[in-house]
Amino acid sequence: MEVRDTLGMLLRRWYVVLLGLALTAGLAVATHRLVPTPYEAGGSILLMPAETVVDDDVGNPYLYLGGMADALDVLVVRARADESRGPLLEGVDGADLSIEKDPTTPTPIVNVRAESSAPGTTLELRDAAMAEVVDILGQMQDELDITGQARIRPVDLTVDESATAVTGTATKLAVAALGAGLLATFILTGVVDGWLTRRAARREREEPEAREPVAEGPADDEAPDEDEAPTNALPDEASDDQTSYDKDSPDDETSEAAPPDDDSPDDDTDKPSATADREALELETTAPR
Repeated sequence: MEVRDTLGMLLRRWYVVLLGLALTAGLAVATHRLVPTPYEAGGSILLMPAETVVDDDVGNPYLYLGGMADALDVLVVRARADESRGPLLEGVDGADLSIEKDPTTPTPIVNVRAESSAPGTTLELRDAAMAEVVDILGQMQDELDITGQARIRPVDLTVDESATAVTGTATKLAVAALGAGLLATFILTGVVDGWLTRRAARREREEPEAREPVAEGPADDEAPDEDEAPTNALPDEASDDQTSYDKDSPDDETSEAAPPDDDSPDDDTDKPSATADREALELETTAPR
């Protein structure tokens, strides 16, 4: 479909586009408002080497952090297990917990991040997760009977004082709803335009058939043209003779040939009048000329 055809379709079905845009805007706003805003809070734990590892002449444990990578990997794996995270997330709706080693540095640092729908709940979940990491580190050393100055020491490196609202989640969902609504509007407009176009074409094909006149008879039944003379017309001479004959005929004969009227009086009453007329006619014919 070309761009011009697409624009024409949208302009023809502007009411469908308008309705779709209104519903899409409402869906995006509702999604942004109804989706709860999550809050997150984090902290980090630094693993310090055992005191027995640190050289008494140097006395700086930070110089020996490079040998803690193996212990860090074991600690993270155990802290991320379901038996460790499950009890912390139980009873907290929409909560999430992340325990990872810091990917930005080789230093043995464990990053803990908690997320939930309430700021207070988020802080409590973060504190519980950091305490769980410390407990797991102690259990690992207890299982190997490591005591005293040979134990690895956890130190809280960073701790967020307050939870931060994560607005990107609601915005992303609103944008997704907006895109889905626009796509649905375009598809619906195309479907409606195609259906209405086919229906209009079908009506145009049916209307000429309905308006086609029905033949009443053959063309021979039509009235003859005015220029054509009727076949039963008399010749001119016969017509003239007939005309002169009509002029010479007396009115009395015409009146005698006419049929009697149904409303005329009885025959007995007309006899005297007819006798008088006949006598007058005889007198006229016998009179000398």
